[in-house]
Amino acid sequence: MTIYNHLIHCVRVCARALFPL
Repeated sequence: MTIYNHLIHCVRVCARALFPL
């Protein structure tokens, strides 16, 4: 996994943790 993909993954996970839907 590239750095860019890793960053996107982190953002999605962090967003999910902060704003659970």
